Order: sequence, then C-alpha cells, then structure tokens
Amino acid sequence: MAQAVSKLSPAQRSANFKLATRKYEQGISTMTFQEGQTVSTILPKSRFGQKIFLMVAGTFTASHASKTVFAKTPFDKYNLLKQVRVQMNNGFNPYQIGGRDLYLYNLTSNMTNESLDVDPFTTTTLGNVVSVGGTSNAVKFCVELPFTINERDEVGILNLQNPETSVTLSVDCETIKQALMTDSDVTISNVNIVLTPVLVTFSIPALVDAVPDYSIIKLVSEDMRNIPSNGEFRIALPTGLTYRKLMIFVASDTLGTALSTAQLTKIQIAFNQADVPISVPTEYLAWKNKVDYQGSIPKGCFVLDMSTQGIANLGGSRDYIDTEGITNFELILSLSGITGTTNTVWVIAEKLAKLQ
Repeated sequence: MAQAVSKLSPAQRSANFKLATRKYEQGISTMTFQEGQTVSTILPKSRFGQKIFLMVAGTFTASHASKTVFAKTPFDKYNLLKQVRVQMNNGFNPYQIGGRDLYLYNLTSNMTNESLDVDPFTTTTLGNVVSVGGTSNAVKFCVELPFTINERDEVGILNLQNPETSVTLSVDCETIKQALMTDSDVTISNVNIVLTPVLVTFSIPALVDAVPDYSIIKLVSEDMRNIPSNGEFRIALPTGLTYRKLMIFVASDTLGTALSTAQLTKIQIAFNQADVPISVPTEYLAWKNKVDYQGSIPKGCFVLDMSTQGIANLGGSRDYIDTEGITNFELILSLSGITGTTNTVWVIAEKLAKLQ
C-alpha cells in the first residue's frame, strides 16, 4: 500500500506527527519457551509500530550427583534466544539476529548505557545452583527490538495498519544446556519459561500532512564466519543498502570466548577494493566505543558507528555509508596470534532499505 502523497517535507511531517499522535505500550500474546523449537506471534494490525520489548522470565531445575553449581557460558542467558526474527510478508526481515548479538546491539542504542546485566527483577538474573535432588533456578532478562533508528526520529517506523502487510515475531529457542552451561553432565528438567512481548505503537493521524515518511525500513542482521588463519580476513558485505552500524564480535570458539586487541589488531572498510575510508587499530576503536557507550561494550566486540556524531545513535545521515552505487563493499580484519580452527567472527549490521 503506497503512502499518501503530501506536499510537506519529511521533516515538516515529522514535526506535525509529534503533535498529532499518541503513544501506546501494550503487552501482546505471550509465548511459551520450548527447547529446540520455534515459537511465534503475529503483531496486531493497528497503528505505527515503533519497538518491541521482549521479556524472558521463568525457571528450570538443575540436578547432579555431586556438583553444586554449573559453569556458565559466555553471555549465558542471552543464548536462550537462538535467533529472533521480525518478518514481514513483503520479503523484508527487520530483525534476524541471535540473542547474544541482539544484546550487544542494544548496548549501542542509547546516549548513556547502564549495563543490560542490571536485572530489573531481582539481584540475580541467572541462577546456576545444582543439587542431587534438583534446584530451581530463575532466569530473567529483557531485550529490545526497535524499528525506528532512535527514539527521536520516525525513520524505520512500521505501518502495522496496512491491510496488505503482516508482521510476525518469531523466536528459535535454544536448549537450556547448550545456551547456559559448559557442563554436559548436568540434568535439566521442569523448564517453565515465558516470552512476553510488549509492543510500542503510535496512533496514525487522520491528516496526511501529519503522517511521517514510512517508506524506509531498518534491517538488523548477523552473519557468522569461521576465521581460517592469521593475516587479512576479508568479508564481502551486501550492497544496495545504507549502513548505519557495523559491529564485529570475534571469539576463539562458537560459544563466544572473546579474542583480544592483540589478536584482532585492525579493522578496515573498503569500497571497490581500492578506496579505504576506514582503517583503524582495534585499541583505538575499543577506547572510542567505551567513550561513546559509557563503557558498556564487552571485550571482543568493536563498533563502527556511522550514526554517532558526539551523541550515541542520535547523529544525522552525514556519515552513513550508501552502497547503492558500490560494486564491492568489504570488511577487512587483520588477525595475529590466533590458534586452532574454531576462531569465529560475527558481523552485526544495521542498514536502511527503501520499501518498494
């Protein structure tokens, strides 16, 4: 469904929208966590969709003949969400990302960041107690899936009320043992975890001149690659899109045991092979990320943020990377001192695309 034509600029319509709309925050259908299965819910067909909060809360029982605790995996609880997808029936997927990488992405979304490890429910976000008879452990956390580029601008907002559009939230659930622990001999039972989405929407103004431009969609995705050896590792990225953020997480294994800046020494971006607008040492990038995001970015994660111009995620489009006319767009990683065959990189990309 094409957007109604207005003679006003997008900026003028955005200003009018802020005066004419009303915000709604509503919990929608809960989903029961099912190990190794996919659960989903269709978003209500009303208003403009701005964001989904996904609350995860519940319990599981852990038992063992002699152990008293189990050893947690890196990023533990976020691994329960093997993949989270927001899918539209027009072929676009605003989100297609694992829970760990969604957590990392959330750390770049705000001007100031308290760590998302701060539990809004209790002082413990993930229990890891084990006993012979079995001990019930709680797990609780929340992640965000914003459709708009930030809280200020409407770019990326979804018209859920469009009769031709259907939007589905799907979650691939990991097994408890694979997600949370490195101990393979702990027995898990009585899994009772619930996923509760809270949808943030805005009413659609009756006046055409107060309806924001919703022809641009934000896409957040991840790509996992095995790192074969030391030296330069080149990753070809999709072209035809506008990039706002590139996040690189490097680890010595698929669990997410982070590599250091001594092992990933430099990150570059190359256009058509010869043009290299970004070439920075990771020591510098780690420092800059700590300044931009108030120290919340963990070891092994590096952010090339084209949306930050002094204030995280609230910059203009000046530094965005438009790859519409670029034939070859590459991320180049310089690696040194890595060993083994399980070294892995995840590339998390936030892009903008034009709806057809």
